Amino acid sequence: MIKNDIIDSGQLYQGFKDLLPILKSCLDDDWAPDLRFATCQLLEKMLVSLNEALDSDQLRELYPILLQRLDDAQDLIRIEITKAFTVFFACKNVKMMDFLDF
Repeated sequence: MIKNDIIDSGQLYQGFKDLLPILKSCLDDDWAPDLRFATCQLLEKMLVSLNEALDSDQLRELYPILLQRLDDAQDLIRIEITKAFTVFFACKNVKMMDFLDF
């Protein structure tokens, strides 16, 4: 739905708070690299769609989740999460100073 622009960013933003714990769980699933890979792709698409809607607190909550996947055992997942990071740092409300204390 997100990939084909069937859901608009307003609807996606309304569900973002409920989706975040599920996305975190999927990214932490050590037994399913394909699930982690798909979640990385989904996060990238969500960040593109929600670029201006996410506030700095929401982005700050996402940052450690993305950062953790940079240490994934699978090369493809590490590559995929860097795509999400590229979109993440292009978001309107990202301030580099907010992330220096991690």
